[in-house]
Amino acid sequence: MKNAGDQKGPHAESISTPDSGYEINSIEVDKKLIAAIADLKDKSAFHEIFDRYAPKIKSFAFRLGSEANAAEDIVQETMIAVWRHSHLYNQSKGSVSTWIFTIARNKRYDYLRRRMRPEPDPMDPAFLKHQNTPEEDMEKVREEITVRKAINSLPDEQSKIVKMSFYEGKTHQVLAEELNLPLGTVKSRMRLALKKIRDEVQELVNA
Repeated sequence: MKNAGDQKGPHAESISTPDSGYEINSIEVDKKLIAAIADLKDKSAFHEIFDRYAPKIKSFAFRLGSEANAAEDIVQETMIAVWRHSHLYNQSKGSVSTWIFTIARNKRYDYLRRRMRPEPDPMDPAFLKHQNTPEEDMEKVREEITVRKAINSLPDEQSKIVKMSFYEGKTHQVLAEELNLPLGTVKSRMRLALKKIRDEVQELVNA
């Protein structure tokens, strides 16, 4: 994503003259910019949000100990999320600034988790090709059917989260953003769902 620093959209005029009400004006401008991105996919509004927040996010990442390359990645991933998920911003839950920095903090956590994952060893037996026997193939089919039945028996709010996580590979943070739910709620529903799935699978196996 290129820096939009040289591009000035029609929204910039409302914050061009600092005064005693600058902070309030800035908050209102942020709301208008996010609304323009969410409703119209307004690129000039996005350029302005990028210009306003990219340097702040980079400084934020540096303060938390990120290196230069990591800070740049966090900025890019944060602003991509702002563009894609602007419709999820809810002003009743906080300012645009709070929302964007929450995304930035979560992107930093995601970056750290990726860095901490060990590199896979191609010689690990787990990666070596294994030819299943017909019995093993049938067992896998039975297991998959059992798990699907267990997932389908969940309440809708839990089933949706499990399917989006398992079948679409979405992280808890992405689920929270797309479903407009607090991250804690997503994690709680996932824990309850997994417990119910384990119990249901056990019942089906023992039946």
